[in-house]
Amino acid sequence: MAQQSDRHLDRKLRQGRDGADCQKYLPVSWNRPIAEITPPELLAVLRKIEIRGAVDQAHRVRGICSLIFRYAIATGRAERDTAADLRGALKSRTVTPRAAITDPEAIGGLLRAIDDFTGTYTVKAGLQLLALTFLRPSEVRLGEWTEIDFEENLWRIPAKRMKMRHDHLVPLSSQALAILHTLHDMSGDGRLMFPGLRSPDKALSDAAFIAALRRMGYPKEEMCAHGFRAMASTLLNEQGYSADVIEKQLAHNPREKIRGIYNRAEYLPEMRKMMQEWANYLKRVTFHQTIITEAAMSDTIHSRKSPQSPEQDTFVTIGKIPEDEQITVTDTGWSEETKERMRQAGYDDMDMIRAWYS
Repeated sequence: MAQQSDRHLDRKLRQGRDGADCQKYLPVSWNRPIAEITPPELLAVLRKIEIRGAVDQAHRVRGICSLIFRYAIATGRAERDTAADLRGALKSRTVTPRAAITDPEAIGGLLRAIDDFTGTYTVKAGLQLLALTFLRPSEVRLGEWTEIDFEENLWRIPAKRMKMRHDHLVPLSSQALAILHTLHDMSGDGRLMFPGLRSPDKALSDAAFIAALRRMGYPKEEMCAHGFRAMASTLLNEQGYSADVIEKQLAHNPREKIRGIYNRAEYLPEMRKMMQEWANYLKRVTFHQTIITEAAMSDTIHSRKSPQSPEQDTFVTIGKIPEDEQITVTDTGWSEETKERMRQAGYDDMDMIRAWYS
């Protein structure tokens, strides 16, 4: 059966865990013309995957088999798609939302755990960029240095690497750029941004990010590598950012496909602004609890009162400036010692105002 595939299908079979299962079972089981393979034989192979509890994977492997059968039909090697006959034969997929942390305080804890991660910097940087770029895990770990434009501060990902097969632009915040510059010092001589430990020509394992999260104490029910996308989407929508801009940055399939092809840079100014403000927000929630805890010991901030009336008191959020333009950092209750620690942690005066009134 494997001999019936062309180079494209061969690459398809070699990609990911689904392809590994195809290679593991199909070539070993059958070494005869593809037209002779019967539905019961194919179902027996899929059951071996399904019985492991990998129901979703069994469905995807059936899809790959269907692709091969359709190719065989087009080239005169078969007359029917045997895999199509198995629709409904496998257990139904259970669709569950990907685990994601969306509580600001818990996000701060996660980001501090990543900052303290003791594994390789490559994995640590990958996790940080997942949070800063909204990219899918595979889109990060398979990144190549030719895609990074340090002059325009953009990550230009070609369509062949994107799930929706459209070119994608990621505006890079100052925080993301700092991570990339450090990473470039380590792997910039090669093609891959995130090479594995065994070979500079092979990308980081697809399980590396998941393993790091588990090592940091986050179970699969709480956070997964894809969860950074849901984290960003949830909070940015809550903060009132344009849904179109958010969806564009998440690289979701545009409703008008042709329009999407000719508007790769659509919303780019808005995306640049949003991505920098998001990075600033992550910086604040990362350091906020540490600063608040330290300040509580010396500044007794639990007794502080806002100079604004209760009706005017506002929770300061991403990219928002207090309505009272007269407020300065001296109007907060931070001690000089605490303000100095905050500046060393990367806060500016506006960050300190926001941290005080949030």
